[in-house]
Amino acid sequence: MGSLAHLWQRLETAPADAAPRQEWRAICGDDFACVEGLLEANGRRASVVASPLPNAPDMRVVVHRKGTVVAVCDEGATPRRELTPEDYTLLHISPRRLRPAIANALGLETSTTPINGPPGGFRLGTWGVPGSDRFPVTFVAQPDTTALALTIRSVVSSSDMGMIIVTPTAQGWSDELREWVEARKGVLVPAEDVLDASGSGLIASDLWQGFIDRFARRNGIDLASPRRSKAKRKKRADRLGAINAVETALTQMARDRVALIRSRLRDEQGMPASLPRVTKSAIATAARVKPHVITRVFNDSSADGVRTLFTLVNDPQALWDSGFGRVRLGR
Repeated sequence: MGSLAHLWQRLETAPADAAPRQEWRAICGDDFACVEGLLEANGRRASVVASPLPNAPDMRVVVHRKGTVVAVCDEGATPRRELTPEDYTLLHISPRRLRPAIANALGLETSTTPINGPPGGFRLGTWGVPGSDRFPVTFVAQPDTTALALTIRSVVSSSDMGMIIVTPTAQGWSDELREWVEARKGVLVPAEDVLDASGSGLIASDLWQGFIDRFARRNGIDLASPRRSKAKRKKRADRLGAINAVETALTQMARDRVALIRSRLRDEQGMPASLPRVTKSAIATAARVKPHVITRVFNDSSADGVRTLFTLVNDPQALWDSGFGRVRLGR
């Protein structure tokens, strides 16, 4: 099984983006075969293409009068080369193809409602067990966190039932948004956590069942069945180790930021109104854990300290007023 982290990140930051086949191949690496069937030409031609030489600048696409298409390097780093339609045709992830691929992987009843596609949202299908209602499952992708929150609130409010909302990653979620969805018996699900690449298609990861268990509890659904295998649970030591690693990383970030604030105040520059926001991706790098581990930690009932630290490091005044600001921390 492979990870499609780069694909989901692309859909998170630029959901309607299109690129030549070679660029998609570079994004997806060994898992390109899994993604290739989701790509669709958008009827346009790329204006630039990547150079075949390492570390060389992109090449400009030029169409000659006879219809020949060539790539030209204005800096002269790469020789001029003729292009085929496969080289310059722009492809995007087709929502029409993505929907059944995700629905089949997650065991959903595929929706037949019209698709507008991202940025925005579309119905993937419904989920349920025999004897229960069918609950809507919607895919939402917006490059802006404000637009993401507004879209999710809109689609959740459109139904009286609990809803499963799938987003490419969890980076755009705020604590407030997650709590708002949970209060309406819904659950937010990052595609990068619950979908893996296998062969030439998508399959559900081991984490999918955990999100379903959470959704079922909120909606009073009994999943007990002799045929149902229990989802693998992370060992307590592994779970606590991840929480400790994230808390340690956030503690160091808090110390670094207090040192920056102290320096500004010493130089009479005043308290900064804001600091560059600490993202969960940055935390994952500092804690040396995979991005999906951050999502699990922030959702863990034992990680109150992590959530408190995350709020502090993104609020300079609150951080300065906290214990971090009152201690010199050896600096």
